[in-house]
Amino acid sequence: MTTLPQAQYAKEISFKSDSSPFMHFLARELQQIYMLELRTNQLIKQLLRRTVYQPLKKAMLNYQNVSKDHLSCLRKLGVRSSKVSKDNKRASELLVLPLTEELGRNKSGEKLSDISMITGIQRIIFYQMAVYRSLYTTARKLYKFGWAESFDDIINDKKMNDSIFSEIALSGVYPVAVGS
Repeated sequence: MTTLPQAQYAKEISFKSDSSPFMHFLARELQQIYMLELRTNQLIKQLLRRTVYQPLKKAMLNYQNVSKDHLSCLRKLGVRSSKVSKDNKRASELLVLPLTEELGRNKSGEKLSDISMITGIQRIIFYQMAVYRSLYTTARKLYKFGWAESFDDIINDKKMNDSIFSEIALSGVYPVAVGS
């Protein structure tokens, strides 16, 4: 689980008073990843109803719980959905659009639907890892080591989830879908 110590939280949140273009950029990145985490978490709820393969359902529930931890971590950094701009909300919707469109095409219970879900989730995970890696680098550069540690923990969570989804795809979902 990724959290900031309470004493660290008080110090870290002070970046809000810095109105430099760089800090504005950092705040925007935090908003975007927050909205993507939030939207992904909401999407997982919908996807769970359509999941056929039980190990995938279990992995998605785990992913949802881990995502909730990540949202909590971002909230501790001062990010709130009420502060997220319409542009950042729209950006998160665009990132999940291929997954939501694909799910709209496939009927619930189809084997291909599970493959579409895994592909879409992994696409989101890789985007999230890239953003968190950028945030990690930025935090280290700003000597915000508590943030950097939190972002690194989140990256490791994302890597673990990606591995789980890949294993499920290779050992269960793909062979079932192709009939082998």
